Amino acid sequence: PGGPAAPGGAMSTTRRLLEALQSPFASADLSERQQLVRAVAWLEDRVVRALDVDRRGPLRTCNDDWEGVFHAYLRDVGCPLPGEGTPLGELFEWLLSHAIAVEYEDVVEECENMEEGRSTMDVEGAEADG
Repeated sequence: PGGPAAPGGAMSTTRRLLEALQSPFASADLSERQQLVRAVAWLEDRVVRALDVDRRGPLRTCNDDWEGVFHAYLRDVGCPLPGEGTPLGELFEWLLSHAIAVEYEDVVEECENMEEGRSTMDVEGAEADG
């Protein structure tokens, strides 16, 4: 209860974002708490990477404390939504949007590094020719 769900059989925003991130949870029933916990842990492990590895355990543990852990995690990553009282589905969609932004930043950085590498190679090649 309270997890993301696809309205009326249409592909939900949640599912589209999970597919964009190539998540194995794109077809999972995230209204099931265990699946939601696993999807959040996957996002942190593979995309967001805001926590040190040794601090991720509580985010992976599906128990009565998990919602509080999830809310604290969202505060740590800068979620502007109020944790208490906001449906888990909305919080999860915010985390997905944040993950997309992190992924985009990573791709931009990779492209810039590739471009810098080419520029260095171009300069070195020009010096060798000169």
